[in-house]
Amino acid sequence: DVALNNSIRESQSIDDSFQMGKSILVAPNHLNDFKSTLSRQIKSNSEERTNSKSQRLGITSRRSSCDFERSQKRRQDGQDLFRSTLSSIGVTNDAINNQVAQLSGSWRRHKTGLRHVNQFMKDNNILPSELISMKHPQIYILNMIAQLRNAGLSSSALLNVKKAISSLLMSLGHSSSQIYNHTTSTSVKVDRRDTAKEAKDKDTYDIDDLLCYIRRRVEQIDDMEEEELEGITLALLMSITTRRMAEISRAALEVATMTSEQFVLKSDIQKVGGSKVTLTIKRAKDQSICPVRWFSKWWEKQQPRSQNGQILWWNLSRNKPASADTCSKLTKQIIKAAGLPYRERITELRAAAITKMIDLGYPMSAINAWSIHSDTVRTLQKYYYRSNCSEIIDQLLNTSE
Repeated sequence: DVALNNSIRESQSIDDSFQMGKSILVAPNHLNDFKSTLSRQIKSNSEERTNSKSQRLGITSRRSSCDFERSQKRRQDGQDLFRSTLSSIGVTNDAINNQVAQLSGSWRRHKTGLRHVNQFMKDNNILPSELISMKHPQIYILNMIAQLRNAGLSSSALLNVKKAISSLLMSLGHSSSQIYNHTTSTSVKVDRRDTAKEAKDKDTYDIDDLLCYIRRRVEQIDDMEEEELEGITLALLMSITTRRMAEISRAALEVATMTSEQFVLKSDIQKVGGSKVTLTIKRAKDQSICPVRWFSKWWEKQQPRSQNGQILWWNLSRNKPASADTCSKLTKQIIKAAGLPYRERITELRAAAITKMIDLGYPMSAINAWSIHSDTVRTLQKYYYRSNCSEIIDQLLNTSE
């Protein structure tokens, strides 16, 4: 009895993060079979993650605390340079914090780049105040890139340094034409080439496999696990809108628009030149894979936690709003269940949807507008999606099964 109790306690103490290891297998005929299969998969994935975690901890433990502290100190040097130089020209602490917040996930890379700038300044006895008064900032950038290259910095690190110092110099009032020009661009031309992604013509998902899987699972829509329901809803929305998962994960629902015919999501594109985006999702002809039907079912679960539509996705294992990473993991479980290569990037789902519409012969102008993918049709995109995308989505959801 004691051994049994110990075993139960151990199983209950598994980290909540292991719950994300749930894999939803191809739909069984009965719900009980599904739950049994799911339970076995949770145990298997938990063991794999335990081993993986141990390996990571083993690698981390070999890194001395001295190295870690030195790395932290260098990043802090970059942050201090950013704050002190902006403060010296009258920027308030609140304004600086706002700048950091706008950099969001790129701030870590930004201050890493600035710490190389800080080291270059120390090596050459350059004071922060000199950054403000210099007449030729482009020459400063050229000299810094050359010295850091000779010091052995990688191409990606050099590009990060150039971006960080360029942003700082512009914040200090220097003209963008002095900083972003042919001369400064040429200084990292080789580095851009070396770090550029290779353009490959490769196979992507067959979106029909995913849609057929969702069609089979609709029979259990009223009884399925919440994580599967959430994952299917996310996968469908990503497929029909071709939006990035980050944009879907932070989307908000206009609650007043929620009907049996449609609903409206508000999100934003945070890349440079981005903007607000409104997604009007309409009822599809095929009710088994209709995004309105699946979202409505998920909304029944999420509404009490949603803060009037502001929080659409939920991390059930941690009982808090789901991050973009959590949403990606949930979607990948559905992709895996459908028999697709789930180890590919989640953005392959967008590529699969667009590829299908190209194969069906839709004109690129219509596809670009639907997918919000091309600057050349930006004006068209503002109006085309809401009024003309229904036919494209119906054709996308049409499968041979």
